[in-house]
Amino acid sequence: MIWTFLIILWILFLTMFFVGVLSVRQGTQVLGVRFLPEHRYAPEIKAVVRRFAIGMAAVFVVLAAVSLILRLPAVRAYGEILMFLLVVADLAGSWLCFSASQKALLRLRKEKGWTPPVKTDVTVDLSVSREKGKSAVPSVFVWVFFILSFIPVGVLLWKPEFQEYMPFGASFIGPLCQLLFTGVYYQMKRLPVRLTSDDTALAQMLARRTERVQSVSATVIALAGLLFWLGFFVSNCVLRSVAGGIASVVVLLAILLGCAFWQQKTLHKLEDSVAEVTAEAAPERDSKWKWGCYYDPADPRIFVPKRVASMGWTINLGRPAGKAIFAGIWVLIAAILLFAFGSGLKGYEVNVTPDAVVFDAAMYDKTVTRDEVQSVELISGGLPSGVRTNGYGGLEKSFGHFRLDGYGDCMLYVYNDVSCAVVLTVSDTDGVSYVFVNEESTEKTEALYKTLLAWQAGE
Repeated sequence: MIWTFLIILWILFLTMFFVGVLSVRQGTQVLGVRFLPEHRYAPEIKAVVRRFAIGMAAVFVVLAAVSLILRLPAVRAYGEILMFLLVVADLAGSWLCFSASQKALLRLRKEKGWTPPVKTDVTVDLSVSREKGKSAVPSVFVWVFFILSFIPVGVLLWKPEFQEYMPFGASFIGPLCQLLFTGVYYQMKRLPVRLTSDDTALAQMLARRTERVQSVSATVIALAGLLFWLGFFVSNCVLRSVAGGIASVVVLLAILLGCAFWQQKTLHKLEDSVAEVTAEAAPERDSKWKWGCYYDPADPRIFVPKRVASMGWTINLGRPAGKAIFAGIWVLIAAILLFAFGSGLKGYEVNVTPDAVVFDAAMYDKTVTRDEVQSVELISGGLPSGVRTNGYGGLEKSFGHFRLDGYGDCMLYVYNDVSCAVVLTVSDTDGVSYVFVNEESTEKTEALYKTLLAWQAGE
């Protein structure tokens, strides 16, 4: 179990390293700082880029080494919190490397007089403005996707038994994400075209093609989000298949990566084919970036390209809608973290009453009456192999819905390092199922076994 979590952590660290290193040079930018083509590969710039790569590698190696403390039994109970802190440390370390290297490049550019000329005169061609909206993919598609994302909500209302595998409140996550994708569609469709040419026909052509590419990309992203959401719901609640959930993630990543590659490649071809007309890229205004965030109340855009364009988009915190989206994201993250940390620290409780056994766990409570219990047995040598279908699987504890070899769908309330467990065979309206439970040690688990045997016998 612990090695699975460590491998996931190392993959995250390695992904951050490669994203940073592979995004160094984008067009005329080096780490988000513009240079003229003849300066981009100057020895001084290469030296800064080399130090950036070394810093990113150092962050990866140090945090990968520190993560090994998760193997210590003394810190196992706080594993989830430590993993979160390590991920935060990786993000902070990567940002510090990027920020320091970017400042070094800005100083170098100023000292060498390599600042590229900036055109401050802006010409508005109304004939080009009138082209906006004519070539975009119709917005009806993203709104249909938004409506379809409510399918899980309807299914949970129609089949309440599925709420055992997905809480009803969680069914609104998909529609909220689709609403965000809808906003992204409108934002990408409205991106303007910056002109440095008086050729109206050329500018109109670029405006149409750029709008088409941007709107197609936004529509495909929304479709990918819908397919993932529906696939995740079906695999989790209907098929109860982990493989289906993994397939949904793979499809989502494949579509997103393919869409991003197509969009960037197509836009670059457009820019190369038009000598003096380029798609909008916000001019470099260092004062608008504070602590890695974009802040410009005068900029009407809600979503803006990051300083390194290949790393995606960010939110304009200068706009009220941007502040609301930013706050909403952090509220959602905080809720997920509180649930994870609370589940890891609180765990579960087993209460034996005269008439029933109550398993108290966050979102995974279960009550079993004496009439429903067919047998109580003690197994040793560890739990059978299996997978989690809808539950909490931490470093120290696991509880919720799992599927174990030889037993099928089960409820688990176990400490992972305890080699024995009590198995209750339960017969209810849904058929025969199993509940696995143990305590913090073998001795306490054996005592629980004796208590449950006496309870079943009515003593």
